[in-house]
Amino acid sequence: MSVVLSDGLYRVARRVHPWPRDDHGTPVPPALGAYGTARAGAVNRVAGSASDVHLRLDPAEWPLRAGDKISDAHGAVYTVTGVPRFARNVAASDVDYVAVTATIDPPVVP
Repeated sequence: MSVVLSDGLYRVARRVHPWPRDDHGTPVPPALGAYGTARAGAVNRVAGSASDVHLRLDPAEWPLRAGDKISDAHGAVYTVTGVPRFARNVAASDVDYVAVTATIDPPVVP
């Protein structure tokens, strides 16, 4: 499967979930795992924001969670924010994708 109208190849590095907690009960992000296989995807900047983007990724990248990282072939890195969504098309599974909201890492300073 692939993302319709892809603009490049993207790789995902995941963190172990759920995150462990420190002595005060605060979630502590574990180290990132290795980046996986490069797969088709697309990125669009969010209007009015310097650092926020929406990505569409190959369904093979499911599941994703906040804190996971995505990189592209040009060296850009995005940190997943919010709750990723698996967009399934029951009539044509070839157009399934994972919808992700992320921020550019490091953030763009306007």
